[in-house]
Amino acid sequence: MLRIRDLDVSKAADMCKAADMCKAAELEKRQTRDLQGRSVDIVKKKDKTNSVKTETDKVKQSDSEYLCKRCNKKHNPKSCPAYVKICINCGKHSHFA
Repeated sequence: MLRIRDLDVSKAADMCKAADMCKAAELEKRQTRDLQGRSVDIVKKKDKTNSVKTETDKVKQSDSEYLCKRCNKKHNPKSCPAYVKICINCGKHSHFA
């Protein structure tokens, strides 16, 4: 700016504003270029009203039989014959070998 002969305060202020605007535009362009390769995934909160089970749902679950991982037999929940038994092979509780 010192090389300009007819420089007054208003011209100097205009030049500074223009330089600041150029720097801001360059920064915005650089940030946009950096973000173009990235993707953003939306995370939704789980609706807590769907996770509340009614008494009829609990009864339906307890009536149905399923293949048990502990004894490898089909039976109702909480009625596993291996519950509180000791495994003959490994000596740990609540499963059959």
